[in-house]
Amino acid sequence: MVKESSEVSDVVDTKVWNAMSFICFNSEKDKVLILKRADDDESEPGKWCLPGGGVEAGESFEDCLFREVLEETHCEVAEYDFFKSIVVGTRLRVVYFFGSVVDELGVKVNYEHSEFAWIKFEDIKNYDFAYNQDKIINEFLEAVGEILD
Repeated sequence: MVKESSEVSDVVDTKVWNAMSFICFNSEKDKVLILKRADDDESEPGKWCLPGGGVEAGESFEDCLFREVLEETHCEVAEYDFFKSIVVGTRLRVVYFFGSVVDELGVKVNYEHSEFAWIKFEDIKNYDFAYNQDKIINEFLEAVGEILD
């Protein structure tokens, strides 16, 4: 069961695990940044995903965005906006943001990932994504793709 919310809330429900993902596009706005999960990762090893992670206690979704993107890519968020919030089952809420990073050429992955790629939107179907994030990216393109032109 997936529920959608149209706003970001900083209220953290202790019964729900809160997470954030970032649909990061390049300066040409024709590619998205994806990261390959490490082969020894406990969850979805070797699959591709968006930068993101869990919201820490006392942290807002926006603070999590800045922290996780920096930790996972060594890049600072340049611009961002809210895309959508979903609840999966009864225990997971994920807030999706979209935007860009300050230095797209400076991406370096941390220990959680083995590699990264800037891929054209039409090539998303060629990658094995964790957590059905390919569907989220495609929903993003359908919903707000016109702003990328």
